[in-house]
Amino acid sequence: MRKLINICFILLLFIPLHSVIRVTNFSLPNGLTVLLAPDDKMNSVCILTYHKNGVTSDPSDIRGASYLYQKLMFLETDNLSPYERIRFIMKNGGRSSGKVNYDNSVFYQVVPASDLNYALWLESERLLKLKLNDREIIKQRKGVYDRIYRFINRSIHFRAGEWVRKELFKNSIYKTPLYGDIEKLNTFETGRIKRIYQNFSNPKNIILVITGKFEEEGIREKIDRYFGSLESKSIPAKDPVAVPLGEGYNYKNWMREVIPENFILIGLRAPSKLSLDYTYFKLLVYYLLDERTSKLKRIFKSNLKMDVDISFDFSNNIGANSLLIKISSKKRAELERVRFYIRRLFEMLMTDRLTTSELRTMKSLMEIDFLKNLTMPEKMSLVLAENYHMSGNLDYGNMFLKRVRKISSFDIVRISKKYLRKENMVILNVFSK
Repeated sequence: MRKLINICFILLLFIPLHSVIRVTNFSLPNGLTVLLAPDDKMNSVCILTYHKNGVTSDPSDIRGASYLYQKLMFLETDNLSPYERIRFIMKNGGRSSGKVNYDNSVFYQVVPASDLNYALWLESERLLKLKLNDREIIKQRKGVYDRIYRFINRSIHFRAGEWVRKELFKNSIYKTPLYGDIEKLNTFETGRIKRIYQNFSNPKNIILVITGKFEEEGIREKIDRYFGSLESKSIPAKDPVAVPLGEGYNYKNWMREVIPENFILIGLRAPSKLSLDYTYFKLLVYYLLDERTSKLKRIFKSNLKMDVDISFDFSNNIGANSLLIKISSKKRAELERVRFYIRRLFEMLMTDRLTTSELRTMKSLMEIDFLKNLTMPEKMSLVLAENYHMSGNLDYGNMFLKRVRKISSFDIVRISKKYLRKENMVILNVFSK
């Protein structure tokens, strides 16, 4: 552990602080917000379009329709054939991707600095001139349905995760999966799916972020040229709202004839990114589950010599989050012991403070990972956009680092009492008969 601490401190000396990244912002007359973060140390530029709408913005009867835009936004425009923009970006050594989440949607492209103008034009094409035809919408709708249907019918792990998440958020908007209700998905009318494009193309709902190597001189004129004609619509962005914690413990057994392994799935409601608790809880996740320092791994595999596999999924939403811990073993008896020791560890964290060395290690790892992400233009762009969306703050990097450095062992005890308690938990045991 001490060796890891020393390595962490050495690495921190060589990672540039966020304070050296100068961020400026302005808005176009149509309401489009622009964030600029030039960095000459990078050899590429990232154009990221952040939409302040996601699946929670969908009408309740077709919730999940926005998820289709992960594919629809890459289709044909007035001047581009389907997926032509992707082929161009990859041909020139760049990368492009997009994701629709519950509270926001993100599309980005990273290209050589010399291709900035063309990249801006490519981005404006899908916001201004996307062609949505019934045939393609039906194709994408069916594709999502078929893929999810296969997961549901072939993967016990997928079904287990979906059940636990639904139970964790059963009294909130987050109980519906991102893709929507699988039984209703194929009934979503194409006309209503098309109308959702108004959310994605509304400049009042968009934060455009440019990071990396580019010249600031003349950049505003370029952005106005490509995005100034976007038409503002009277569809306000839906501000994310933090969802309160659950108050109902749920415990269930699934018995199956044939499964690849026995496993238990422990689900916890986690704080939203809007909450100050999020940073403290994230440190707790590092302590319990991060591969480099995992307390659970040390207990089960090193100390108790148990033949178990440990994995986890910590969601990344603004309004509500979950932590799912999966522990699997061929021996059911080992999983009975696992439950006992996890409950015991959680109770210990509610009363006993982390040691100074443990706390210092977790804080150092959080800083390293955060600063490392800021060296990648698409991740830096997402951090800037998401936190500007939540708080209007341009200096989130320094704010985050200061918050991490102030975390104390007393904070972790408080967070453990709040989030590791039984009433905030769903446990699913999946055993072979």
